[in-house]
Amino acid sequence: MGVATALATGPEIAAVRAALRRSRKKERVFTRASLWEQCPKGRWSGQWQRCPGLSADWRAIKAGRGGRTGMERAVSADESIRAATRALQAGEIKLCLSLLDAVLGERNGSHEAAAHFMKGLAFEYGGDDVEVDLSKAARHYRHVVHLVGDEDSAPLLYLARVLLKMGGVPNGASALKAISAASEIKWSPEVDLAFAEYHESVNKDYHAAVGSYLRAALRGRFSGFFGASRVMRVQGHVVRAAFIDVVRVMLGPFIFLLIGRNARRSFWS
Repeated sequence: MGVATALATGPEIAAVRAALRRSRKKERVFTRASLWEQCPKGRWSGQWQRCPGLSADWRAIKAGRGGRTGMERAVSADESIRAATRALQAGEIKLCLSLLDAVLGERNGSHEAAAHFMKGLAFEYGGDDVEVDLSKAARHYRHVVHLVGDEDSAPLLYLARVLLKMGGVPNGASALKAISAASEIKWSPEVDLAFAEYHESVNKDYHAAVGSYLRAALRGRFSGFFGASRVMRVQGHVVRAAFIDVVRVMLGPFIFLLIGRNARRSFWS
């Protein structure tokens, strides 16, 4: 699946928008609410077009300290970030990476989280003659984790996803550590799905995997139903798996009405 397809599914582009909203904060001052979930669905926010650090630069101009250059740099970085986001959505990965390199080269701290996040997506999915490079994706996601700190669990889950894709015992252990850290910040249904994927694919603890999938299902995630049914069949519990499928079909319309597109979220997309 290409990055443009992944972005069209919702959670990734929502995270890009939230990272951009976060970039308005001067000197990486972040809100305590999870901006990855706070961002508007289906339309761009009016805050999207505001220039990061504009008020501070304007004060510098009025004080006669030559702040106009800093303001122009902030405007340039803001425009580059927006152009990179459009390129990422269109699958123009080379152009996106070029724009993001320029943003990071300006060393504008208020845009670092958004730039590293988008570079992580670009290398995770590849496209436009850019090869998938999971190690680079993991490195950029780690930068986002460092910049965001304990204010948001989503970057840790993106990091865990890439580490599980990379495979291997060390990466599996690092993925579990990232998921556990995310659970300490906020235990969301996506955290349950992450634990379930780890238990299913890494340590083969199918009982724990089913439990995590069912917790996600009870919190309105279709991936929880599908995952629990799949693992139950691996265990040989065909009747239980069929029961889970029936419950999903019966409750599916109600879940979608209550939760909306969030019900379709999964750990892998």
